[in-house]
Amino acid sequence: MSIPLPPLSLCNYFFREISIKPREDYEGNNGDMFDFSGVLVTCNVSGGKNETVSGKNSEEHFVILEIEVSDGEERQAPYSITCTAIGIFKPHPDLEKEKVEDVMAIQGATTLYASAREMLMTSTSRMGYGPFILPTMSFHRLKKD
Repeated sequence: MSIPLPPLSLCNYFFREISIKPREDYEGNNGDMFDFSGVLVTCNVSGGKNETVSGKNSEEHFVILEIEVSDGEERQAPYSITCTAIGIFKPHPDLEKEKVEDVMAIQGATTLYASAREMLMTSTSRMGYGPFILPTMSFHRLKKD
């Protein structure tokens, strides 16, 4: 069985910012899995094409994912979190040009979100309120009509 190539390839990614601040007034959840209902998880996605890399034309695109976790109106989060991840991606050569922007936004953000989820869970696992695992997120709303 042959596995088809994905519509984009991850070349590299890094975190520009990670800030995790425990809430001093948080009334803990006794180590149980945190329930995200009522907590705000905000994601902003931006990006574009790297016009030149090393002085030559490039097919590389960059995606920037900014994540913020904050209290909701009726619910506290155990941590105040901001995280910015940047990924460099290349589209598959057979990907239709009119689909590249949508694929970069949706799949690029999804890839970065998974990396950020793992980074934040690992970091918070050694903090006072225990591991904080971001909820599942869909970026399909980024598709242009």
